[in-house]
Amino acid sequence: MEGDSIVGRFSFDPNGFVTGYSWLHEHMSDPDIRYVVLDEVGKLELVGKGWDTWLRSAFPLPVDKTLVLVIRRTLLDEIITKYQLDEVSVVDREYFT
Repeated sequence: MEGDSIVGRFSFDPNGFVTGYSWLHEHMSDPDIRYVVLDEVGKLELVGKGWDTWLRSAFPLPVDKTLVLVIRRTLLDEIITKYQLDEVSVVDREYFT
């Protein structure tokens, strides 16, 4: 559709990100939620689209929150650099098998 972001064979409706931003802000404000998972951070964010705006506003994280980002291994270093992530723990998918 017009206005969608295209990455490979995937098309992303910008309105979905607007809704997602709202949910993410709610979850970051909720004292009962300690972990927030964002799947996936990748090529869109590297060019300033997708979750980029929210990620830039999320740091530094509140003390009581842990943000779990799902990132392809091939993009990990670029994402860490772009968002200046200092405290990072990397868990490979093999950990879950």
